[in-house]
Amino acid sequence: MSRLIYSIEDDENIGYVINKSLTSSGYEVKTFASAAPFYVELEKQIPDVLLLDIMLPGESGLEILYKLRKDPKYSNIYVIIVSAKDSEYDKVTGLDQGADDYIAKPFGINELTSKINAVFRRFKDNEVLRVKDISLYVNERKCKKGDMDINLTQKEFDLFKYLLERKPNAVRKEDVIKNIWGSEYGETRTIDMHIKSLRQKIQDKDSSIIKTLHGIGYRIEEWERN
Repeated sequence: MSRLIYSIEDDENIGYVINKSLTSSGYEVKTFASAAPFYVELEKQIPDVLLLDIMLPGESGLEILYKLRKDPKYSNIYVIIVSAKDSEYDKVTGLDQGADDYIAKPFGINELTSKINAVFRRFKDNEVLRVKDISLYVNERKCKKGDMDINLTQKEFDLFKYLLERKPNAVRKEDVIKNIWGSEYGETRTIDMHIKSLRQKIQDKDSSIIKTLHGIGYRIEEWERN
């Protein structure tokens, strides 16, 4: 499953190098030059990691960080500040504001890639599957919407995990029955009932997260469509 990284960097050359290097390492990377387009994309999909410059046009990186840490919906984003402001005061300020790590410019791209790899190794130890503001903690078998706990049954959890692991691909009902219920045969009505209950619990009233594909099965939608 591809990991998603957002990078807010107003230096076009640095942004290009970050994007190119991390993409070649197997990550999905989206680059923004300022806060405005970043916020638009953030509403569609929450990244696993955010690389954040401090000195940006308009809204500064610290202002962006402050907003993110105020909103429980974004509490699980791992934020690495990447900045030319490299004094001890600047580093302490960034970390105190809620950043998880700090890299001073100029930096070696291998150093950045190594830090990113280390972050995702820790993620793997307690894998978290996400869609919009919902997080599924695989090892702990917990589900949260923002900072609110969602109580899922064992089958609901397994079903949601199965769908999230395969996003944005469609999954057939027959495959769900085989992998979750352990049989190639069974009532597809059972799946429909579990999907209905799951939607209610995650407040997916308009089916914008779990989409029904008639005659096929289901798919997790990673973004909202206009």
